[in-house]
Parts: sequence; C-alpha cells; structure tokens
Amino acid sequence: MQQQIITVIGLSSKKKHPISPTEDDLKKTVLSFLQDYNFPIASSCRSEQVCRKCIINQDILSCSITLAEFIELYRNEIYISYL
Repeated sequence: MQQQIITVIGLSSKKKHPISPTEDDLKKTVLSFLQDYNFPIASSCRSEQVCRKCIINQDILSCSITLAEFIELYRNEIYISYL
C-alpha cells in the first residue's frame, strides 16, 4: 500500500496537521482516528449517530464512516470548523 497522508485542517486556527495513518487507523471511524491523535473532536453519544456533534467537512458525521471510506469518497483532507 502506498503511504497515505491525511491532513486535518482547523478552519478557525488555519493550522494544518499532516498524519500518516496506519493500516489499523484505516479500519477505524474517522471519529476514533481523530480522538486517537488527540484532536478535540466533540461527541457525546458514543458513536450512535444521534448527537451530531462530530461533524467534519461541514456535513459528515465522523462516527458514521471509516477512515478508508472517507479517503475513497472525500480525499485526504479533514476540516474541523472549531479547531
């Protein structure tokens, strides 16, 4: 597998955080991936998709999609509005 680079972009701070995910990371939800790398992504429903606090890229529930699916559908940039 070619090494992927995921860039987490804070829209408030304008900071970019490049991350090289592992094979195991690709199996996780985007929410779990972000939490594992210590990003302050909001969530209170434990991935039951009801609180809608873990929104990324304006309208994607980060708890509803794996990192691999996200990359396939939306490329390699994750935008967090309040970061």
